[in-house]
Amino acid sequence: MAQQPEVRQASIVAHGRIEGNTSVLDEPVGLADGAEVDVSIRAAAAPAEAAGGSRRRDEVWSDPVIGMWADRDDLADPVAWVKERRSAWRKRLNPDT
Repeated sequence: MAQQPEVRQASIVAHGRIEGNTSVLDEPVGLADGAEVDVSIRAAAAPAEAAGGSRRRDEVWSDPVIGMWADRDDLADPVAWVKERRSAWRKRLNPDT
């Protein structure tokens, strides 16, 4: 008899920490004690990394690159500009269309 495929429930991403050989989650995940789970572990980003680096928000906003294209007339509607560029790319890739 063929083995039935494994049916999986929805995934949960939870934050926690490792203490010895035990993972301790910050919030309850709604599973019964003793429930079998598959665990994937990745180290959480440090607070500075999670915020996009070590620069403070006011330092980032004062960077000269922020707003460097504000006076460009061709970018008044950035969505239309991107659509136009993509259309040109598609024509180059598919010249017969």
